[in-house]
Amino acid sequence: MIPLIDYQNNFAVMRLLIYGMSKSGKSTLAATLAKDYHMIWIDLENATETLIKLPDELKRNIDIVRIPDRASSPVACNTILNLLKFKKADICLKHGLINCMACRTNGIIQKVDLTNLDPRRDIVVIDSITQLGLSMLAYTLKDREFDYKPERDDWGEIRRYSEYAASEMQSVPFNLIVTATPIEVTLEDKRTKLVPQFGSKDMSQNIMAKFSTI
Repeated sequence: MIPLIDYQNNFAVMRLLIYGMSKSGKSTLAATLAKDYHMIWIDLENATETLIKLPDELKRNIDIVRIPDRASSPVACNTILNLLKFKKADICLKHGLINCMACRTNGIIQKVDLTNLDPRRDIVVIDSITQLGLSMLAYTLKDREFDYKPERDDWGEIRRYSEYAASEMQSVPFNLIVTATPIEVTLEDKRTKLVPQFGSKDMSQNIMAKFSTI
């Protein structure tokens, strides 16, 4: 057994979700913690354009893991799910793939190891889970026609991916910050509310419960 005070001081982790409109300063806010922590920044949205404007003292404490996700190449779905599962991966810089055969010999490989992070010194950032959710949608529909509209089975597959990711994020043994843009949902009493966009509207309403601080 571990006394609670010892657990709090040595093992307890922070799970923080930051959501807001595009260009509202989510990445900049998260990056301010680089003053006191080493950050592993998993970039799905080309946030480096924002991060390079930071003071050098902060940039020195941020390691970038670039995953170039887009609708025509939804690599974040598999890459992030596997990274959350195994906590370690060799990800190619060019394609954002784990164990990329094309880049194994001559490509730049980003070695990511989340297995021995110290909650007192390290933070992992996923920027953003909105892009991750879009990647799950694009990956599910990758063999469909461009104008195809997702059906019930498709949304079920997307929910399976998003629930797995949410469960893993809730239980990671390291400090985690994720960013998201908002989406408007209608509640049972017909009121509308802005929630972090992640997968389906139903999942978006529930994702905040996985984090200790919003």
